[in-house]
Amino acid sequence: MYEKLKYSCAQRELGTLMVFKSATKFSLAPKKGPNDRIYYSPRIYLPTKLVNDSRFPFKDGEDLVVRINGRKLVITKKPRVRNEKMALGAEREDLSP
Repeated sequence: MYEKLKYSCAQRELGTLMVFKSATKFSLAPKKGPNDRIYYSPRIYLPTKLVNDSRFPFKDGEDLVVRINGRKLVITKKPRVRNEKMALGAEREDLSP
């Protein structure tokens, strides 16, 4: 199934490939921590074709908020705030389930 659903391309626009969805995998990469303890670092691979799509919503280095909504993982841009008091309230609201 993974191989068959590699890319779902809807159209080509001015020579740019438009990729709207792509199959990927979630994995836990083992890492060595302090005192040689092993811990697992979660990874979700995003294919280059998906990230290079003109409709991909995120830029390199952008702060994101990740939330679980039922059986879905929702990733959004972290909202910008004007001052520190607003920042505390906005973050609490945005990070609540």
